[in-house]
Amino acid sequence: MKINNYMWTYLLILVLIAFVYFIFIQKIKQNKIQEFLPEFEKQLIEFYKICNSFSEIEFFTKKNIVDFQIHLNKFSISANFLNKNNKYISDSRIHQWIFDILQFISHFDEKVTSINENYLKNKLSTFWNLFQSIEKYPLDILQQKAILNPEKYLLVIAWAGSGKTSTIIGKVKFLIDAKKVNPEDILLISFTSASAKEMNERIQQKLWLTLDVKTFHKLGLDILRGNWGIKQTILDENRMSDF
Repeated sequence: MKINNYMWTYLLILVLIAFVYFIFIQKIKQNKIQEFLPEFEKQLIEFYKICNSFSEIEFFTKKNIVDFQIHLNKFSISANFLNKNNKYISDSRIHQWIFDILQFISHFDEKVTSINENYLKNKLSTFWNLFQSIEKYPLDILQQKAILNPEKYLLVIAWAGSGKTSTIIGKVKFLIDAKKVNPEDILLISFTSASAKEMNERIQQKLWLTLDVKTFHKLGLDILRGNWGIKQTILDENRMSDF
C-alpha cells in the first residue's frame, strides 16, 4: 500500500515537473515572439516599399527577380516563424500582415510571369508595323519577342536558317527607331568573317546603315592595336606579361 502511495506521489511530481517545464517553455517562446515583433514591424515597412516598387516595374528582368527574391527570402523566414507560433500573437493586425506576406510570396512567380507576358503583348501590338517590312517575310512572334525583350543579356538559341540574322537586323532597327540609339554605339559580333560580311551587307541593304560588324578575333585585334598604337599581328611572350 505504501509502495502504491509512493508511486502515485512520484507520478504526481513528474506531472508537475512536466507541467512547469511546459509553462516555462511556452513563456520562453512567447518572450522570443515579443522580442522579435519590433524587428518584424521594421521589415514590414520594407515589405510594403517592395510591394509598391513591384507595381512600378513594367518588365521583370532576371536581375529584378533575383533582387526581389533576396528580400522575399528574408520576409518569408520571418513570416513563417511567426505563423508557426501564431498562438502567441494576440494582435489581429500582425496575423493579417503575416497573411499578406505569405500570399505575396506564394504568388510572386505567377505575378512576374503575368507582368512580363502583358509587357510583351503590348509591345508586340505597338511595334507590329516595324517588324513587317524588315525582311521579305514578316518576323514571327518568337523573333519579335527576342527583339522586344529588355533583358540586358539575352541568349537566343536557334538552328541554322531559322532567322537569327533577321532577328539581329530587327533588333538594330528597333534600337535605332524605337530606342533612339546612336548607330555608332552599336557593335555586332560574329564568329566568322563570312557571317560578319553577310550581316553587314544585309543591314546596308535593308536599313541603309553602315554599322560596326566584326568577328571576335577582329574585335580583339582592334583592341590590341588601339592600346599599343601599332600594327600587332602575333602576341609574343614579352607582350603576354602585360596582361
